[in-house]
Amino acid sequence: GPLSFATLTWISGYNRMSEDSRATLSFSNPIQNPLGLFDLGFQAGQGGNLELTSYYQELRLTSPSEQRFRWVGGLSFQYLNKGLLSGDFIDTNGDPAQFWDPSLSIDTENYRWLQRSFGGYGQADYDLRPDLTLTAGVRYDFDERQQRNLISGALLAANFNAVQPKATLSWRRSDRETYYLTAGTGYRPGGFNPSGDPSHFSSEFLRNFEGGWKTLWLDGQLRINGALFYDIDHGYQYFD
Repeated sequence: GPLSFATLTWISGYNRMSEDSRATLSFSNPIQNPLGLFDLGFQAGQGGNLELTSYYQELRLTSPSEQRFRWVGGLSFQYLNKGLLSGDFIDTNGDPAQFWDPSLSIDTENYRWLQRSFGGYGQADYDLRPDLTLTAGVRYDFDERQQRNLISGALLAANFNAVQPKATLSWRRSDRETYYLTAGTGYRPGGFNPSGDPSHFSSEFLRNFEGGWKTLWLDGQLRINGALFYDIDHGYQYFD
């Protein structure tokens, strides 16, 4: 709600999800291909049981928007608890319940991930002239990550953090034309590979340099925007 010097906003979110999936591992029609997976003489299935619980809290302070110097700042916290049981099995009759039969199991993996993320940010806008605005901001993130193998008991844990500055210069040539230059840093925390070597992967950092324009034409009926940008990516993360 409104304070004497700013507006205080509290954002809260909660999510709980459960998902069970079953599918063929043979990637073929058993009638057309009765010999099954790789012609080994049997059909094969795959399945996964996913459970996820997360919640998010954020407190934000925002200054009045009509003043020459404007600012916003806040703190955030996010919690995630995710478990995934997955595996492949011999499919004798098409019943999804075969996933639970240990005598038909080909392989099984069972992992649980815990994540806690803390963040703080601030941004200020200052009108150098009525048509020229300088924006500067910074965000700090601290992430705690854990991965536990529920079959072997192996536990992996690591912390990741980053400071992410950003600056923008905007020129409003008219009500229908705005041009801007911006530079900033983005961050994606590292984590763990469920299987394989190495067990950890590092954080990804992106540096972005961009210039662009936003324009309106034909009494606001036509919008033409454009941008040129250059990115430098360190520690690129990919999934295969």
